[in-house]
Amino acid sequence: MDLYEVMRITHAAREFTDEPLPDDTLYRILDNARFAPSGGNRQGTHITVVRDATPGSGLPNSASPAPADTSPSS
Repeated sequence: MDLYEVMRITHAAREFTDEPLPDDTLYRILDNARFAPSGGNRQGTHITVVRDATPGSGLPNSASPAPADTSPSS
């Protein structure tokens, strides 16, 4: 199977399992994603890998925007 055939027949995943993804598989996916094209070649992609999404794991806090700097300018 060549790349173009894969691109034509691969569907978007809408269902996920709770089966853990091995670290080497995740590394290979992310390593290859670095070379994916971006709109306008901006390359402004940020990826967050979540291994523990249980409540209280700190995920909501890490996804919050930083507070604005309200100190008076000097």
